[in-house]
Amino acid sequence: MLKTDTVKTVADVLYEKKLINSDQLAAIKFENVNTGKSIEQVVKDRGYVKAEDFAEALGAVYNVPFITLTAEQVDPSLMDLVPLNVAKKYRFVPFELKENKLSLAMIDPLDLQTIDFIERKTGYKVVPYITTEKTIEKVLEEQKGKELGEEITAALQEITETTLKIEETGGEITDATLRDAPIARIVSMILETAVKIGASDIHIEPGE
Repeated sequence: MLKTDTVKTVADVLYEKKLINSDQLAAIKFENVNTGKSIEQVVKDRGYVKAEDFAEALGAVYNVPFITLTAEQVDPSLMDLVPLNVAKKYRFVPFELKENKLSLAMIDPLDLQTIDFIERKTGYKVVPYITTEKTIEKVLEEQKGKELGEEITAALQEITETTLKIEETGGEITDATLRDAPIARIVSMILETAVKIGASDIHIEPGE
């Protein structure tokens, strides 16, 4: 959870932007004092504003720029710097590299442990940006889809360029050969991705 000693809160910023009214501001501060919940948590729980407005206001409090990130804004090569599952677990997306400074879209831009890890692993200075959780999830899922597509394309290319050699032992196809076949790898990739995204059905149309 984000922490700060700044006097101005995210609720104050939202009020200044006229995204909440005076009654809502008072209710937020009252709950904060009487329950011990952070201002940020109270605002989230009450659902007064959209996630984008909340993130932008929080960025203003911590002097961290807000970004509405899309997959098209992400430099694909940067996704190779950190494993995709790590980015998903800690909710960040590296999207731009300039002059050895790595721009990082994050849910929690004050997560110093994650920032330090990325700086040590990549050797670049991290410049944090704040965005929404939904944005992070969407961009990472699209990136995973791109990777899957590239792997399937490579496997299909292998099928068209080479003749699949089937080894037989005693007239039977070996399990190892079946597992290594390009088409078997394609099916495995599709099933693996379906499990990760929680798909209940898989539909493959003729010609796909």
